[in-house]
Parts: sequence; structure tokens; C-alpha cells
Amino acid sequence: MHDSLTGIYNRTFIEQEMYHIQQEGKGPVGIMMCDVDRLKQVNDTLGHSSGDNLLVAAANIIKKAVRKGDVVARIGGDEFAILLPRGDLMAAKSIYKRIQEGAGVHNSRNPLFPISMSVGYAACSSNESVSMAELLREADLNMYQEKMLRCKN
Repeated sequence: MHDSLTGIYNRTFIEQEMYHIQQEGKGPVGIMMCDVDRLKQVNDTLGHSSGDNLLVAAANIIKKAVRKGDVVARIGGDEFAILLPRGDLMAAKSIYKRIQEGAGVHNSRNPLFPISMSVGYAACSSNESVSMAELLREADLNMYQEKMLRCKN
């Protein structure tokens, strides 16, 4: 159950993993959502192969940023999800920082094809009763808020 373009897991796989974690009820757990900024603009101006290259680069940046045991999946056109078993907000913030650093390294090596990603995250402790769907919604909302801030700048 892998995404054919990036080689990482797909939506179906991460949804199954989220279901298993929900059933086990073990925490803490975190979810991160990542969106490649301006992918449509890249596709429209430079072509879909350039957009595909950007998606592969984003997947590689995210894979390098996560911890062993975290699950990375492409869940939509320009969206990625990261499932953080045993992950709290501190873990999510550390991964967020590594994603931004990875994008910076990519951009210094590829100034003609820069990448930026909007990232949102949410987490709950082992004693909180929060569904995976609620965490996913919260992470998605946080990602969208970051994306809106980036668009203004």
C-alpha cells in the first residue's frame, strides 16, 4: 500500500494504522499534516513532471525528519500525513523543525525549484480520550492556518 510516485505509504495504509492505534488505546499519539505550497502553480507553469519532482522531494524531506516507527503517507495530491505513535507535542515540534530545516537544505541546493510546506500538528496524551479523526481534523486546521499565514507573507 504505497504511493506510486513517492514510494511512501498511501492514505489507505495510514488510515488502517490510525484505526489500530485507536483500537489499542495506547498513547500518547500525534498526527501531523503537511501541504506542499504552490504545487498547482508549479504544475501550471513548469509542467506536471516538475510538480512530481517537488512531491518526491517533499516526501524525502519528511521521511528524513521523522523518527523510527513514525508512519509517513501521501494522502492527497499535495498533502502528506505523519502518524506519531508515542508522539507528543514536543516530538511533533521537533519533526516540524527538521522538516523546515530539510526544506532549507533543499532550497540551497535547488534555488530554481524551491520547496515550502505548511505543517500542522496535534497530539494527545495517554490519559486523554480523543479520537484519531479529531486529531486529524485539528492537525489539518492547524496546517491550513499556517498556510494562510504563509500566503499573506
